[in-house]
Amino acid sequence: MQTISDNYFTAYRNLKLTRDEDGVLVVQFHTDEGPLTFTAEAHTEVVEAFYRISQDRANKIVILTVQAGTS
Repeated sequence: MQTISDNYFTAYRNLKLTRDEDGVLVVQFHTDEGPLTFTAEAHTEVVEAFYRISQDRANKIVILTVQAGTS
């Protein structure tokens, strides 16, 4: 399900957002495709993203996850 407001899905450098047809939104935290380094930029993005996520009625469930590191 796509909505007009889902243009925020690609707006963040430290967040990857994907949503399935049932409205399950997965938010993956990362830094350069690796584990998240929680910088001031990341903090600002999280606050902005969650405001926008809360405004998008197509989101029914939100799952938070982090990008796994490499060994």
